Amino acid sequence: MPVNNASEHEIRPSVIFREMTNGFRSDWGPDIHAGYRSVTGTARR
Repeated sequence: MPVNNASEHEIRPSVIFREMTNGFRSDWGPDIHAGYRSVTGTARR
């Protein structure tokens, strides 16, 4: 059975951010955060 550990590790910082800030309070917040995570994650690789 294949595992998706890499995917879970990639999304974990976003989950922690959401939990620590009690979620996003605006409609555009999740989109901005996802874009930022995508760019920084790609740059890190």
